[in-house]
Amino acid sequence: MNARIELVGVPTNSSGDRGGVARGPSALRDSGLVPRLATVADVTDAGDLPLPDPLPVRGPLGCLPKT
Repeated sequence: MNARIELVGVPTNSSGDRGGVARGPSALRDSGLVPRLATVADVTDAGDLPLPDPLPVRGPLGCLPKT
């Protein structure tokens, strides 16, 4: 096998919580993504990026505020 894949999860979303799409990286791993990829490439699972706690506060226009 010559192909190499490094899997990196980014568990974040724009709603300011850890639910919803932020659970995507772990859901993909739980569904067997890594073993399936390993059938076609050498896979390294680097885990999820450490992110700061989400901010559920919105700015005046409904967007996330600048930090």
